[in-house]
Amino acid sequence: MFIKGNLNSVALLDYETRDQVIAEAGERINIGKIGGGYILSTACSVAPRVEPWKLELLAPLAEEIGSSGTRTNADERG
Repeated sequence: MFIKGNLNSVALLDYETRDQVIAEAGERINIGKIGGGYILSTACSVAPRVEPWKLELLAPLAEEIGSSGTRTNADERG
C-alpha cells in the first residue's frame, strides 16, 4: 500500500524562494514517510504557471529526506 500527495501546486505559485519550496516539500515528506510507502506528488495536476525549478527540486529532496530522515545540503542544490 502507498500514499501519494499532497503538494498544492497553486500554493507553489506563491513561493518565491528555494527555501520556501524546500520547507513545504520537506514537511510533506517527513509527515508521509512514517511507515513507508509515501510518494511525494502534487495534489492533482500542476498549475500551468508553476516555474519548472520548483518542481525540479522535488525528486532530489525526496530522495535525500526520504532515505536519511534529515535535510543536509538542500540549500546548496543548483
